[in-house]
Amino acid sequence: MKKFLFTIATLVLSAQAAHAYICQVDLLDNRGRLLDTFTAQAEMNGACRDGLRDCNREMRTRGIQGQCVTRTNPGPNPYPNPNPGPNPNPYPNPNPNPYPNPNPGPNPSYGMTVTAIVENTLVVLQGVSNGDLYNQCMQRVPNSAVDEITMVTNNGAVRRLVNSSSYWNRATDTCNVIMSNIVNEASYNTMIDVYGSLENRQLSIRASSKADALSQCYSQAANMGQIDDMSISVNNSPLRQLRNNSSYWKNAGQICLVVMQQIDAVVR
Repeated sequence: MKKFLFTIATLVLSAQAAHAYICQVDLLDNRGRLLDTFTAQAEMNGACRDGLRDCNREMRTRGIQGQCVTRTNPGPNPYPNPNPGPNPNPYPNPNPNPYPNPNPGPNPSYGMTVTAIVENTLVVLQGVSNGDLYNQCMQRVPNSAVDEITMVTNNGAVRRLVNSSSYWNRATDTCNVIMSNIVNEASYNTMIDVYGSLENRQLSIRASSKADALSQCYSQAANMGQIDDMSISVNNSPLRQLRNNSSYWKNAGQICLVVMQQIDAVVR
């Protein structure tokens, strides 16, 4: 009798295991890019409740504006490929980078890095919350009148902020503007390789993020004064000759704005 009951229990467990399919939930940002994947055991009805729970918890923890999407899982393949290749991306980029990085970096790191050129002063802020960034900003920005800021958050697009009617007169005013223009951009390690020239001075940037690239640009342009000619290549793209025919790029902020715009056109 005991042997018979053991056999029945074994059959039941085997039947349950046959239906214990693996399910996956993808964490996507608000641009539809894949940030992370959570694997769990699917329920009998095919739902992936544990995966969705973990994905939503991670999205709240990291402060990501995005969505959790359950992958369609038809169950195990009865005829598996004996030589499987890597899984394709289920959310391919419709506009792939024409100059892909041949040496991609590791998985994303989390947190925020904000690089800003305030008039002609470099300000770098790093933290995991807006409170961290604001406290650093109040200690580092000039407590004087400014009317021009060039800034980048992580790998977001460069932004130029100009007070055309007056000035931001105090550090509080400047930091309020910087904080209101921080973008929720995931911090991915990438490769940015720039070469060229600023007038007759060599330009060379090798960075793992756009925020890092802006810092390196500042270090090479800070003492140049005004220029009207530069050449730039990003990640092996053709070398571009750029001229300011109507005026000059008058400071590091304006020079690096143009450099970062060329980077944005290639690294997305």
